[in-house]
Amino acid sequence: MARLFAFVLLILLIGQDTLLAKQPAGPFQISFEEDGKRLVTKVRLRLKYQGKITEINYIPGKPLAFPKLEPREPFDLWIITDRYTLPFLEMPGSALEVAGWRVGIDARPFDLKYYELRLLPASVRLVYYIIYKHADGGETPIWIESSKPAEEFRSQPSDSRATEGYFAGADGVRLFYRKLGIGPSVAVFLHGGPGSNFRGNGDFMEPLAARRTVIMYDQRGSGLSEIVTEPKLLTAEHHIRDLEALRQHFRIKRMTIIGLSWGSALAAMYAAAHPERVERLLLVSPMSPTKAFADERRARLNLLLGDATVSRRNEIVRKLAGANDDETVALCRELSDITFRLYLAHLTPEKLRHAASRCNIPPAAIRNRAVIDAATFASIGEWDLRPMLTRLRMPALIVEGTETNVPLDATRVWTAVMPNARLLLIPKAGHELFLDQPTAFAEAAEQFLSGRFPKGAEIVRKAKAR
Repeated sequence: MARLFAFVLLILLIGQDTLLAKQPAGPFQISFEEDGKRLVTKVRLRLKYQGKITEINYIPGKPLAFPKLEPREPFDLWIITDRYTLPFLEMPGSALEVAGWRVGIDARPFDLKYYELRLLPASVRLVYYIIYKHADGGETPIWIESSKPAEEFRSQPSDSRATEGYFAGADGVRLFYRKLGIGPSVAVFLHGGPGSNFRGNGDFMEPLAARRTVIMYDQRGSGLSEIVTEPKLLTAEHHIRDLEALRQHFRIKRMTIIGLSWGSALAAMYAAAHPERVERLLLVSPMSPTKAFADERRARLNLLLGDATVSRRNEIVRKLAGANDDETVALCRELSDITFRLYLAHLTPEKLRHAASRCNIPPAAIRNRAVIDAATFASIGEWDLRPMLTRLRMPALIVEGTETNVPLDATRVWTAVMPNARLLLIPKAGHELFLDQPTAFAEAAEQFLSGRFPKGAEIVRKAKAR
């Protein structure tokens, strides 16, 4: 069961010009507590500065001051307990970098309020809560969640398998990616949406990197990628071209594509355009293959939500367009709770919090989701993917949960029309099946990516038409 540690840090940084000035970095305090009870009484702090590594024994809750540091000279800090080696923060002088995420300071004073450390099933997540203080006295909260698995935290900090950065998509749009593993075979994960991002879902693909390279990216206009607001630059064709740009950037000859929801449609469209580049398709909880199925799905989910909740959901969507940054994050989390209550078979606060990590992106990207969604779906009109799917002859596994609220007739169509596809229904799981049953999903995905259909995957000969 997940446990929540409160990991509290209080640092006062006066501004960029004095950041890392020649003075002790501190004092500050660190504590590991749960419900007011101290869980860790001693830790070691490892400081890497100017190529030299120093380890300091530290008693949580006591004041701590570091040696003098040169201005703009980077340093790294790790916290070491008896269980984990945690990359704590890296200060390169003009930006704050935590767990692989870079947040520009923009020459404004800021106050780093506190950190949380969460232990989630089979993984460790660091969650940072940063308050930016503006010159006018306003504050902007930003939540940053790392996505490194526990195995990486237990290794030495320099042994991380993950790299993050940007590549140039179609028309030079900057797209943010995360790359794990070093295997010769490559799997590319496409998140849902359109307009969402890979936080809260891409981390469940990371175990697959044990035997191959796994790459995921925020699609154009979303997540940490460049914001694109012009509808004519947010078509399905642009998304296809971005995926081809990723393939060329990483010099991939052939790849397996893992698509989630809308990502499944994008995977299929790319495979139809570049069949020689696609080895396999793993389609997770795919979107409706036709507009008619989508209308049926929307009606069913709205019925389950009830009129009052549907009204509130629509109100949130309207408010997001003109919301300030603080309001945007709060509205995003409320909308996430409404959405994923229908997508999870077994609700827990931890699952809902994890699903809401999709909101851990810049507020501008949250507000842009509706723009991307409308423009992308407008570009495919009254879609019917079935004729295209009949041409895809590579092995394909379609996965859904047995307890999904999404009509399974639509999911079965994907399997029935693709020549070499099978359907796997994961027991005791909803539409967000990897969050309900992460182990079962990981095992099935690993088997399929290793070259064989998992046990229980069935051939579907016929499916209802829409």
